[in-house]
Amino acid sequence: MEGSIRLTPQDERTTVITLQGPLDHDMAQNLATLAARTQTFVILNCRQIPYITAAGSLALLKFYQTTRKKPVLQEAGPELVSTLQLTGAAGYVILNPDADPTTAS
Repeated sequence: MEGSIRLTPQDERTTVITLQGPLDHDMAQNLATLAARTQTFVILNCRQIPYITAAGSLALLKFYQTTRKKPVLQEAGPELVSTLQLTGAAGYVILNPDADPTTAS
């Protein structure tokens, strides 16, 4: 399955990045490029991510290390959340199962 990334500026301080496809090595490389260029708060819409690999977990850690901001993972499914918790990557993101980013925990 091929992945895609779409950026949608929400306002001057926030960007929504919609991820489609597995959060694997290929998508991880693209996220690293985005992290280096991002100056805004980031919401990653994960609704269309079927699974995450070790490379994807590492990409989220590197995203945090590069931006020094935890991205919000919006609409992350239970399998994705479970994998992030098992790998420890959940500590570098804000998990928000809802579509509304203002309800992030």
